[in-house]
Amino acid sequence: MLHYKEFSAFVTVDGVELEQYRSEVFPEEAKVICWIASEVGKSFVVRWEDSVRSCPTSGRLKIDGESMGGKRTKSFGSQIDGVSSGSSLRPFVFSRLQTTDDDAYLELAPENIGEIVLKIWRIELHGKEKSEAKSTLPVKERKKNSRKKNPKITPRGEEAMTGTIQRVHEQSKKAGMHCVVLGEEVERLPRPSTGPLQRSSDLDSTPVATFVFKYRDRDLLKANGIIPTQIPRKRKAVVESDEEEDNTDRIIQAIGDAMGALQQLVALQGKKKIKKGNSVKKKIKNDPQRPKFVPSGEVIDLT
Repeated sequence: MLHYKEFSAFVTVDGVELEQYRSEVFPEEAKVICWIASEVGKSFVVRWEDSVRSCPTSGRLKIDGESMGGKRTKSFGSQIDGVSSGSSLRPFVFSRLQTTDDDAYLELAPENIGEIVLKIWRIELHGKEKSEAKSTLPVKERKKNSRKKNPKITPRGEEAMTGTIQRVHEQSKKAGMHCVVLGEEVERLPRPSTGPLQRSSDLDSTPVATFVFKYRDRDLLKANGIIPTQIPRKRKAVVESDEEEDNTDRIIQAIGDAMGALQQLVALQGKKKIKKGNSVKKKIKNDPQRPKFVPSGEVIDLT
């Protein structure tokens, strides 16, 4: 999950957050950039949260340089999962960028292809809710913005995402990349009405946070060193040369000789101890000065 101040954003596939790689923060632009791995045929959802909610905010999405609309940030977080129309939805789906040799496509590949960009804006609501947040815009521009309606939740990107953006010239640097298309239309339950939509206007000339997800094929990210690769440890092959075998034999022979010498030394020490013990016993036995032991009660004849 990417974080900037109280805001956070992430992309999910099958309900699981995609891992981010090489995240970079640019405070001077209030921007966070990272890389994610895309998989052809997988649909995805862009989610964001505001942990403080000191001011109403709106999240606005661009994919491959095309506007995909926006939504207000809710207390439990918000998400954009595709292009909606009434009770149906066409989800965002990763796809493979097709190539062609038609020179008409040489200048058609947009620079922002391969990017999912979410911008968070502070807004002022007009109507029931009164915002206490202060605008950083001049008064004239604030009045001009207040006459504008909310950005359309249903984006204008459907035509762009199903057109030439799926194909680039084979000589283009974008060849081999992925892109985003709209999937098959699916039905979903209509959301309950919460009353008339409130008008809103931006409080600032720039977003308070921008999250950029650069998506590429996993193998391409690994090849470029963005995703670290674990090199499997190979067992070292043991190949002994004739010289190594000779050294081993000499070591074994030296150990055997040392053990033999040690055994001889131990035996010699044992013999010395036995010989010394016999001579002591003999000396004690033949000593004429040693008094004889007389049992108690016996009479010694001194005559």
